[in-house]
Amino acid sequence: MTFKLKVLFLATALGLSSALLVTTSVLYQRKAQEIADLKNESVNPLEPNNTFNLQEFNFETNSLKIDKSVRYARDFASANLFKENLNIKSDKFWYEQLLLSQVDKSDKLFFLNSKNNTPLNVFTNQYIIDLKSYANDVLGQLYLDVKLSPKPEFFKLSSQHFTYVIEGFKQLKNSDDLSNAVSLSSVFLKEALSSKKTYQEIFDEFTKANAKEKLAWINKWISLEVDKGALIDPESLELVLNPVASNPKSIKVKYSLLIKSYAASTDDLLKIENLKSTLKNKKELEIPLSFIELHKLNATLKLQPKNSKNFNEFSFSDLRFDRSTNSIANLEIASSDTTFKADNYIITLNDFRAADTDKDNYLVPYTILLKDDYNKGFSYVISSNFKIAKSSLKK
Repeated sequence: MTFKLKVLFLATALGLSSALLVTTSVLYQRKAQEIADLKNESVNPLEPNNTFNLQEFNFETNSLKIDKSVRYARDFASANLFKENLNIKSDKFWYEQLLLSQVDKSDKLFFLNSKNNTPLNVFTNQYIIDLKSYANDVLGQLYLDVKLSPKPEFFKLSSQHFTYVIEGFKQLKNSDDLSNAVSLSSVFLKEALSSKKTYQEIFDEFTKANAKEKLAWINKWISLEVDKGALIDPESLELVLNPVASNPKSIKVKYSLLIKSYAASTDDLLKIENLKSTLKNKKELEIPLSFIELHKLNATLKLQPKNSKNFNEFSFSDLRFDRSTNSIANLEIASSDTTFKADNYIITLNDFRAADTDKDNYLVPYTILLKDDYNKGFSYVISSNFKIAKSSLKK
């Protein structure tokens, strides 16, 4: 249903009596005053009347402001579980829309009025009003749940509750409408994969497995997470490995999405459904094999005093952490691997601290990743700790 603006047309004709003209003039002035009152927030347009019932009201869109056929109902859900709702910018949205105020009616997106055009304001003096909206994107429905709770001084009144629905919003017939807007938020290589020392080991283990075992291996090796509006379909995962002889630099993961969809009904306003993507081609992700190189390098790293000095030449206060450079005064990172080139990596130290679980050592947290991977926007990061024995420092 759409809002229909009722306009009072007054006409006079020659020959009408003066009494009739006066009556018509009075009626016109009264109507003009009523319209002015409705636009004035300081004026309460209605006297409290507990004879009104929520079921007498109609929930409608302003068709001049909203083309329902191109908008998902989720755009107007009070709690958008999937992304920030730019349409509902505050908890006051529905109150601003449905309660009369100085905002002109023509600027409102929705209306909730009785059949004789009585607004929701009729309940404000006696009731606390709670307004929340929900969506069903598959059916193109927007639900408005209204609850009226009597104010303490009107405790004898009965509570009221009614759920309205507007049909005709854009239907999510094809989950692919939304899947292209979903992006990976994180990729986590589990220890079962990241602990592999060679690509040959990965290739042999995976290619010997049957289809069911391969799916189990993928879920055991890799964890993918996407925007909260979707899920990875665990049954869709594929791993593509090139022959060892080709000296591959990455492994490829293919996957499909399950798109989360609002599926509200009067029985379950919070219902969510996961819709399978119908895209023929799965999404693909290339994971660099740099984790093999990084783990080899990590085993060779150490934190040591600069200029061939010893730890016993420094006190705790001499090892100051510089947040601007993420470095520790008088200390440097070195590797026992003579081919190690620091410029190929991004190694970041964090402020060291005494660990409750290690009373004998100061732990210095650090992360390491390949600079090339970082520049490409996909990095495998190793996080660990260097240890500085407390007993090794000057007292």
